[in-house]
Amino acid sequence: MTIILAILVAFGSFFLIPPRVYANICTSDCIPLMDMTGSQKYQNETGGLYGNYQNNPPAAHAQKLSEARSQITSRDGSGNPSSSGKIVLLTMGMSNTRRKSDAFIGQAANDNGVSSKVVIVNGARGSVVAEKWANGENWDYVTLQLTNSGVTSAQVQAIWMLHANFAPQDGSNCTDCLAEGGEYVSTLAEHQRIIIDEIGNRFPNAKIIFFSNRTYGGYATKDLNDEPYAYESAIAARRVILDQINGTNAKVYYSNGPVLAWGPYLWADDGHANSEGLSWFSSDFETTDGTHPIENVAGKGAEKAAAHMLKFFKTNIYAASWFTGSASPPSVTVAGKPGDANGDGKADGLDYVIWLNNYNKTVTNGSVSGDFDGNGKVDGLDYVIWLSNY
Repeated sequence: MTIILAILVAFGSFFLIPPRVYANICTSDCIPLMDMTGSQKYQNETGGLYGNYQNNPPAAHAQKLSEARSQITSRDGSGNPSSSGKIVLLTMGMSNTRRKSDAFIGQAANDNGVSSKVVIVNGARGSVVAEKWANGENWDYVTLQLTNSGVTSAQVQAIWMLHANFAPQDGSNCTDCLAEGGEYVSTLAEHQRIIIDEIGNRFPNAKIIFFSNRTYGGYATKDLNDEPYAYESAIAARRVILDQINGTNAKVYYSNGPVLAWGPYLWADDGHANSEGLSWFSSDFETTDGTHPIENVAGKGAEKAAAHMLKFFKTNIYAASWFTGSASPPSVTVAGKPGDANGDGKADGLDYVIWLNNYNKTVTNGSVSGDFDGNGKVDGLDYVIWLSNY
């Protein structure tokens, strides 16, 4: 009896906590935010990177981003504009971010299309989740990484963030997270607000923060960040961005620091490509946990994510000019009324003709060409947006 009691005491949590049902596979409502149409929701959350099925920022916010982009320039160690200076793109997050950042740095270094003035510094660190960042646990490490890269905090002008927290470790099985109170999403969002507030204090020349979300978590074999937590990381990021747009949280006011924007959206469902062609398979992740992307394998895991990131920074309207050193950024029409291509404030037959004339084409100017979801293609998803607002 004594031996049995000792075993129960030593391993009590094993017997008392129900086994975690790992990798809760997202059901049919887990659709990439950027691919949702007007009839689709995730637990009452609308689609669109910027909410209300819009993948481009509203006009006023787009203007803020354009102004911020125009201020990104090569700077010396004191932060003064200098033709011989550098533009630091700093990455922040946990181990998943660290792996993607390492691959991103490697690919950018071998790409002649990336400006020689850009220095990408990997500030992400294993096991340092958003909660730890918010508690101040990683800033000394970031400073060390900047120093080791030969740059200063005054040269940091753009930041790429991919944050997450550990999923609940109590054996609970989240099958309907937002409907159960959304604690994971609200907590992750608040931690990111705190981090952004500190960024404004530490990096005086930081102009834009680009957000990304987690990759697919449905292959997880441990409760690190499985589904639907991985999917919901995008909702947390979007809430923070919308806080700035709507002026609803002082930590992210425009006056406090960088302008917030979406970076590369990374989630796609179990082998199914999202509208940007990104897809994930079990072979993209470590067999030990099904969560961390494998490294140093061409076209897989971290290298796949890095290629997607590189394409984003080379083509995005708020990054391409300084990231590539090109003379001018690409143009895009910011969001107005959904489905309105000609800018007359209505979604009508004239807009349908514009959509039809550009159907199946790749475009760069958004709604003007009938690309109402802003993904660079005029397709059936854009038609649904037009029809929903006709």
